[in-house]
Amino acid sequence: MAEGSERSLGAFEHLHVTLDDGVATIVLNRPRVLNALSSQTFRELIRAMGVSDGDPAVRVVLFTGAGDRAFCAGSDLNETGTLEGEALRRFVLLDFRCKARIAQCRKPTVAAIRGYALGGGLELTLACDVRFAATTAILGFPEVELGTVAGSGGIQRLQAVVGRGIAADLLLTGRKIDAQEAWRIGLVNYLCEPDQVLSRAMEYARGLAQRNPIAVQGTKAALPPDPVLAAGQEAAYHSLLAQACRTGGLYRKQVEQFFGRGDTG
Repeated sequence: MAEGSERSLGAFEHLHVTLDDGVATIVLNRPRVLNALSSQTFRELIRAMGVSDGDPAVRVVLFTGAGDRAFCAGSDLNETGTLEGEALRRFVLLDFRCKARIAQCRKPTVAAIRGYALGGGLELTLACDVRFAATTAILGFPEVELGTVAGSGGIQRLQAVVGRGIAADLLLTGRKIDAQEAWRIGLVNYLCEPDQVLSRAMEYARGLAQRNPIAVQGTKAALPPDPVLAAGQEAAYHSLLAQACRTGGLYRKQVEQFFGRGDTG
């Protein structure tokens, strides 16, 4: 596999997807909204994963976000902030399906995190196998401060990665943590200087891509299975819970307070 042979893996509006040296790089490409995740982004990610899994030239999949401010600041509140009832349930189920598709990729997946990785953005990184973070990265699940819950497998995957006690603290308080704490608790695997995180993650991914793909994919398949199904009981529960959290007007009040503080989430 020769370097410098980058090629596109398809046309997308919210993503930039390329293949080079065995590594498919998926860039969340909405920097003006901190790479927030909309329903269209979910559909494009599902399609990009299908392309990557089905292309034998792809050995590893690397995720990152456009710009330096955020890997992904979470779900796009311009869309989700107005959803109710069945429309909200469909959004949550699509979100679950997207993250499950990433987690179920046959090939190794790596996340390179710069800036914010919050809510649904952090859930996306948890669906990956390995996480690199810039020393300036900020991670967290602020959903409780918005009057709702982490809703696309983050609760289950976070517990599997860091243990129940730490997961409970982060999820119940909604507090954001810096990259050093994230590394200390095992939420990220590697810390890098901000200008090196993408190159370090790419170097790591290329190293995996040079190994026997049967051995690499077989090893991944032998690891404990992902704890969340795309359409299992967790997805059904969270789609109903998301609806319940929005009754009574408290959700709207907390969203307004959250943005009034100038927080990102």
